[in-house]
Amino acid sequence: MSQDNQPLRIGVAGYMGAGKSTCAVLCAEMRGMRIVDADAEAKLLMENDTRIRNELALAFGPRVAGREAVDFSALGSIAFSTTDDMQKLNRIVHPPLVRRLRDLVLSPPGPCVLDAALIPLWSIDDWFDCLLWVKASPSVRLKRVCEKTGLPENRVRQRMHVQEALMSEPLGPKWAFINNEGTRDDMASLLDKNVRSRP
Repeated sequence: MSQDNQPLRIGVAGYMGAGKSTCAVLCAEMRGMRIVDADAEAKLLMENDTRIRNELALAFGPRVAGREAVDFSALGSIAFSTTDDMQKLNRIVHPPLVRRLRDLVLSPPGPCVLDAALIPLWSIDDWFDCLLWVKASPSVRLKRVCEKTGLPENRVRQRMHVQEALMSEPLGPKWAFINNEGTRDDMASLLDKNVRSRP
């Protein structure tokens, strides 16, 4: 792929356990692009922004967010318990997070990949030259998340249910779908084809 045709900004999204972070890393490796990790940026905001920590404490209790720290394990357990609780968390964190991500994706020079599950929810398609939705069957995703987190299956199923209730698979001509049921090399081949074919 010539440098002239290389996408400058790629967004990678997908439900938990689909493999979006692996996809983002592969994109970065294949195209020499920097990665912006939305989950990492969200944690930094929650750790460093006093106003956000205070709002989290009011919404979810002092056990979740104190004066100087956030208990991310406790926050995840509560926020993923119901769609209402997840929406409550999103209302606190998403506005400043999206502003931060916009600066990181659009302002610095050079190509980048945004690794962010919730790109479709945020309606930020116009930031990107190419958008990738990573897919895998529910059973494969369940197994991956259980193995990665060590959480019991019923809790992972609940987290998957809450996420999917809040966000549908995306639509639109910019989106390419990457089926991640195979190996890392299989995904790399699909990425090369889909990213190459994008303007």
